[in-house]
Amino acid sequence: FEPLAPRDLTVIESRHKDIVERMLIEEIAIEPNIGDLEDIYDSNTVFLDLSALKEHYGDKWQKIALVLAEYLNQEGGKRLRPLLILNGYRVFSHGVEPSQEIINAAVGIEIFHETALLLDDVIDNSTLRRGAPSLWVKIEKLLEFNSLDAKKVATESAPLCFSWARYLMV
Repeated sequence: FEPLAPRDLTVIESRHKDIVERMLIEEIAIEPNIGDLEDIYDSNTVFLDLSALKEHYGDKWQKIALVLAEYLNQEGGKRLRPLLILNGYRVFSHGVEPSQEIINAAVGIEIFHETALLLDDVIDNSTLRRGAPSLWVKIEKLLEFNSLDAKKVATESAPLCFSWARYLMV
């Protein structure tokens, strides 16, 4: 495991950045499948896909997308979950190297986790994540939104991330 970690981290980071970039320009037709969540989402919630987010936020979407990409790609996370997936695959496949599908699933797990943290920060009103401002705080400062509007942007962007995570894992 240990000798493979640096190489795997390079592969994971590269694929993660590619996926986040695609997420913000490419439309996919997969529902986020979130369900009820702490008074943020319920059965009546209408999730916005990429084109709906662009339309809803207009000229502000580009700045929001950049902040979201920066948040998802920020340093500080250990990427332990995708490392465990890649190495678990090697163990159970008797040393076979992970395919692109397995790497995508590993990145999907990481995006799912990062998105859960994003929502956790909104729910808990946390202003910091890994020593840096949480996503909603970055949106608040960049777009000069009040905290409620910034949190709404974060919660409306999260299903896009969950949809991509699901897309990568299935």
